Amino acid sequence: VLSRYLDSVDALVQANAAGALQSISFHEEGRRELRREEGLVSKIVGLLRSETPRVRARSAGALHNLSSDPGTIHAIRVEGGIAELVRLLKDGDGAVAASAAGTLQNVSREVASRSMIRESDAVKHLADLLCCDHVQCQVCAAGALMNVLGPEISTHPHSKPRKAFSKLISQCLTLGIIYSAVLDESCSGGRVVA
Repeated sequence: VLSRYLDSVDALVQANAAGALQSISFHEEGRRELRREEGLVSKIVGLLRSETPRVRARSAGALHNLSSDPGTIHAIRVEGGIAELVRLLKDGDGAVAASAAGTLQNVSREVASRSMIRESDAVKHLADLLCCDHVQCQVCAAGALMNVLGPEISTHPHSKPRKAFSKLISQCLTLGIIYSAVLDESCSGGRVVA
């Protein structure tokens, strides 16, 4: 029923419908029910192109939640979602970029999707997000990089090269958070901390 509101010409209706889907898809039972709805992923992927930030944010959030279900990952890839999510990594809204990074983190569990992500500009944009001023974005970018590049380093998650890569990403994430806190005027009482 909610999916028909995604087709509305009213951006507020689209945002509210996508927000409701985001809430429903937060729970496993909701994801299971939504997976049965024909064409839902295609409609949500289409809304990632919206000019309205709120529609993009809620649509990306809905895909982020839906992508935790392995059955939905294939649909996101087939519907062109990966290219749209990679594009959203550059969105000026930190919540949108964070949801895009988080979705790519989940989607990259599928080998075919991981390959598409690696072949795009995603790795560069994810690395850039490690030093952005949005903590959730930084964390999701780190997770996505681990999933996208980790298996290329070693198929064994506890190998020395994979552990070294994990440590490097963790250090980059820590530096990014510290960098943001030091240079963010709202975190330092309105002055740059020297």
